[in-house]
Amino acid sequence: MPRPKTKARTQIKHLLRLRYHKAIQRSYRLEKFNEYNMIFIHIPKAAGTAINQGLFGRLAGLGHVSCQKYLQIYGNANFNSMFKFTFTRNPYDRFVSAYEYLRTGGNNSHDLLFKREAIDKYKDFDDFVLNGFAKNEKMQRHIHFKKQADFLYIDNKIAVDFVGRHENIQKDYQYIASMIHDAKDLGTKNTSTREKDFEEYFLNSTVKDVICDFYEPDFRLLKYDF
Repeated sequence: MPRPKTKARTQIKHLLRLRYHKAIQRSYRLEKFNEYNMIFIHIPKAAGTAINQGLFGRLAGLGHVSCQKYLQIYGNANFNSMFKFTFTRNPYDRFVSAYEYLRTGGNNSHDLLFKREAIDKYKDFDDFVLNGFAKNEKMQRHIHFKKQADFLYIDNKIAVDFVGRHENIQKDYQYIASMIHDAKDLGTKNTSTREKDFEEYFLNSTVKDVICDFYEPDFRLLKYDF
């Protein structure tokens, strides 16, 4: 009879070790935020990796998580005392960037699986938008397609102190970099170039309407032109 207890103790110890290592890892990832008393809300496909590495020297923070998540981690008093900033991107441009990123396999096994299961079955961008994305809530919830406003708003109020724009990235980056004594110039790592401008992906008005309707909160709240 003692064996089940021993097995249970072993499982508990393993779970506690995992929690301890996760806590240490989280503490390491938040170290730079704590040092500078600031939080970077890293929205996918808005040059966040280059910004993060330029400012902090490595990938600080917990990845693509929302203000609401950081509020839960830090608590009201600490969260409200910290300078919070983000960078946003034109929703049309960002959607195309996410699509192309995932179409070419992304950078991890989850992205590659999404490519195989959710992108490869469609013949082109228009087909993906009209017959895939427009009809599939699971696709719409993918982190790279998530609305930017979902990262930034708490109780219908924007929760960051500064919103930089991908379209004005050098100037807005320098504003943040001036607050960090060892920030580097903004590099080009993880910034992609495309053969076509994003406007060329939306020559079909029905395709454009799907994206416009889905990202209406981003256009309206972040003041991008429809």
